[in-house]
Amino acid sequence: MRYIVTLTSYGRRVGTSLIATLQSLVEQTVKPDRIVVWLGNNEWNSGNLPSALQDIVRSNEGGGGGIRQPFLRGYALV
Repeated sequence: MRYIVTLTSYGRRVGTSLIATLQSLVEQTVKPDRIVVWLGNNEWNSGNLPSALQDIVRSNEGGGGGIRQPFLRGYALV
């Protein structure tokens, strides 16, 4: 069985709650196979992500920490 976690975050939560949530997910006993994080297109891009969030993504690329393919994706509110 595969475990895939999908999260959506926006605004100030990206720099606070999202980081704590992701850290908790990667430190669990049963780790997800994949985490997908959707961020607001008009707020966040690879150039302005908080450094703590970048560190979590970087340290879990390629299977480290149980995350095989971490993704940060954009969404637009309709």
